[in-house]
Amino acid sequence: MTFKTIPGFPDYEASDRGMIRNKHTGRIRKLYPNRHHGYLQCALSRNGKSYNKEVHVIIARTFLGPRPKGKEINHIDGIKTHNQASNLKYTSRSENMKHAHRLGLMSRRLRPQEVWVIKKLITEKCHSGILHKYFRSVLILSNPLNETKLGNMYVI
Repeated sequence: MTFKTIPGFPDYEASDRGMIRNKHTGRIRKLYPNRHHGYLQCALSRNGKSYNKEVHVIIARTFLGPRPKGKEINHIDGIKTHNQASNLKYTSRSENMKHAHRLGLMSRRLRPQEVWVIKKLITEKCHSGILHKYFRSVLILSNPLNETKLGNMYVI
């Protein structure tokens, strides 16, 4: 395992295995998931001020260098909490989205007819087994009234 000083935070080091430690005490920092998007983050301080930073951003910057303009950090295996340097790479937004679709991480959009069928089945208190016969994801069915229209497609 290799530790390097985190750019911009000289009191901390990041490991190629995705860990963060205090350079002076050697203590590993606690990582916690962001409740909105699930990426791991940790608190780092500099000049008496605390900053919450996403771990994959810290690891990429420390081991891959500064992020090129217009690039995102991609988790190669698609697991947001797997922040080893070997699992991260810089990629374009388009490449990142295609990668997420290939791994099945992006839910497909529902057509208006599917939204109508789901709402009808739910209002009739249809058995969930019937719903799953036609719709693969519990997440899709979790809140059918919370919909967003994108073009002629719906995301529920």
